[in-house]
Amino acid sequence: MYLIKKTLFFLFIITVNTYLFAQENTTYYISYDKIPGNIVLDDIEYKFLIDFIYKIDIIKSIYIKLPKKKRNLQQTLNDIEKVSNLRFTRIDNTHFYVSNLNVIMIQENEVINNFLTKGIHKNTDGSYALNLNKLELLPGLIEPDVLESIQQFPNIISTDETSSNMNVRGGEFYQNSIIWDDINIYLTGHFFGMISAFNPYVSDKINFYDKATNAKYDERVSSVTDIRTSDLIAKKTKFQLGINTISSDGILTLPLIKEKMDLQLSYRRSYEHLYETSSFKKYEEKAFQHAKIQNENFNFNDYNAKINIQINNKNTIHLSMIHIDNDLDNTRIDNTKTYNDILDIENTGYSAKWVRNWTDRIKQKTSYSTSKYALFYNLKTIHTPSFSSYLNKKNNIKDTKISTDLNFHLKKGNVLNFGYQYKKQQVNFKIKNKKDIIYTLDKDDSSVETHSLYSGLTMQKTLNYFIYLGVRANYYKNFESYKVEPRFMINKYFTPFFKFQITGEFKNQIVHQIEETILGSYTIENKLWRLSNNQNIPMISSNHFSSEISYERNKWNIQASVYHKTINGISSLSLGYLNPNNNIFHKGNTIIKGASIQIDKNFGKINSWINYSYMDANSRFNGIYNDAYFTSNIEIKHALNTAITYKNKNFQIAINWKYRTGKPFSILNYDSNNNTYLKEINTKNLPDFHRLDISSTYKFFFSKKKKTKGQVGVSVRNLYNNKNIIARVYSGNNSINEPVVYRDFKALGITPNFTFRVFF
Repeated sequence: MYLIKKTLFFLFIITVNTYLFAQENTTYYISYDKIPGNIVLDDIEYKFLIDFIYKIDIIKSIYIKLPKKKRNLQQTLNDIEKVSNLRFTRIDNTHFYVSNLNVIMIQENEVINNFLTKGIHKNTDGSYALNLNKLELLPGLIEPDVLESIQQFPNIISTDETSSNMNVRGGEFYQNSIIWDDINIYLTGHFFGMISAFNPYVSDKINFYDKATNAKYDERVSSVTDIRTSDLIAKKTKFQLGINTISSDGILTLPLIKEKMDLQLSYRRSYEHLYETSSFKKYEEKAFQHAKIQNENFNFNDYNAKINIQINNKNTIHLSMIHIDNDLDNTRIDNTKTYNDILDIENTGYSAKWVRNWTDRIKQKTSYSTSKYALFYNLKTIHTPSFSSYLNKKNNIKDTKISTDLNFHLKKGNVLNFGYQYKKQQVNFKIKNKKDIIYTLDKDDSSVETHSLYSGLTMQKTLNYFIYLGVRANYYKNFESYKVEPRFMINKYFTPFFKFQITGEFKNQIVHQIEETILGSYTIENKLWRLSNNQNIPMISSNHFSSEISYERNKWNIQASVYHKTINGISSLSLGYLNPNNNIFHKGNTIIKGASIQIDKNFGKINSWINYSYMDANSRFNGIYNDAYFTSNIEIKHALNTAITYKNKNFQIAINWKYRTGKPFSILNYDSNNNTYLKEINTKNLPDFHRLDISSTYKFFFSKKKKTKGQVGVSVRNLYNNKNIIARVYSGNNSINEPVVYRDFKALGITPNFTFRVFF
């Protein structure tokens, strides 16, 4: 209670102080030299601490030019109206609606960019777009976590309460494609997925597809998260420093050649080796429960760099790199034995992109990228000073991709694109054990080359419908196999405010992540990446169809959807308690049926939303449970997410309550010989999950000159400290007569967080 009272007092003080800041009459020297409209609006928002509501697609195509002059807010808006077709309508003291006089009728058919909160909008093609530079506060977060922000959308749940391991419409988390500046990322989280591996203050824009994926995207069968850093040349040096209860970071944007070249750098690292906060301990308790951790040294870091080069008006080049690293060194003593765990997981990627504007209507993007993932784990057991044994695991991926994409802007707003992609994936792993002799428990070393052609057509002949038709053809050279993936999306507008959408897609995936249960319960990280061999480990394929109705008017946004997804070619190792002498792969499929409803209402300074999701997911594997279907272990039958946010100038507060039914688990029994067997698979459910989160941030300037900006924030996750159980895991019986035990894994308890950030 003391922590809650202290938090509320802090929020009260901030609320009072916000009224002391008035930006209406503040003046700045303002000039723009043919700058895209959305960039201009971002700059005005930053200077005057206001918010614009607009549809980005009809703003970014307008270029604004203003001579350098000292202006206040109203003068700035008036001058922009004089030199463009933009018009500004004041909603309240800090919110303005922006319209384009040339496309007023079209704009009524588009979705306004505030979906849930400012900085998120839903595109006409059904995908979500997040602008992290403009993203307002989300409940439970005091910083805009890239992946956890996505979990606010309907039909997206993280069953293990992590940032990176999210289940999208019933798919497994490894079936989600995460791309950073054209680089495929295989390590997407720090702290075993608890924190997104991407610095949110570097990421500029995100496109998220949970259905009707654009044909240019390959691989994963569930979703695509395309993360982009800024391609714009910085005009001035910018520097950021930030710290929270888990890590600290720094970001530098440096112009190298005026309007021709810039450099972007960032570095983030945990500081547990210097000081361990209570929040860090809470994360450790969750991540390492049942893992026999005693004297550990755990740290993570990530850094990235980017160079933008403007060669001329028609050609630009973008060079990017990213590095993600997690390290653990743990020593424990158990009776007379000493155990040492060493874990190192890294992902390093590089990309180069060339953008060529052939004409005003033809644009080409050509890119090269490579991603290298490496996992090393070693468990050393010292039995006596002269004798030791070890268990060693390695997993490596090299992903190389070359692609080129052409876009043709046709008449009446139609767009045709097509492209080619070459991709090579090399995956190997090896698990060794050494006691008296060294022997290999499991290993694999394989590669797959894929050639792909794709094309897509976007049509909007009238104001009554919007259509996307796409197809992707993949040739897997190693398998001599062809796969064709049609994708479509149709929006039908019955009125400017009411529309119906239907989508469909077919997708394939050749990379898997599996659990190596052969290692028992002693390892900390037991998931491995491996490639399909088109035999006992088949290629994953999916078909996914959905329909949606939506209504948007008077700041109400209501949408309801249903979907049906089938995922074929999934594989699973026999669990030890099924057959301790025979760990084999079983092929299977999952059928998911789901529905959701989302209601979002904006009251000016207050945003509120509620969404409900329903899922029915059933799996079947050859040789398990008499080949019958049973409830999938990722099924969350009912999920409810409700939130309310308030913003007044530079102060924000958000409250969120989440509820969902518990995960299913299996019932074990014993036969007459005391051998364990599965009586029922996933017929029981864990207790229901629910938690309350609260967060608040406050922005301010350090001086009257307003050159240095600051931000403080505080949050409390699981405010009433509910003891949620998120998984029940059986282990043991990996050898004859070894008993089977189960362990319950708990979610985070009450966890405070604090952040302080300075923008120079």
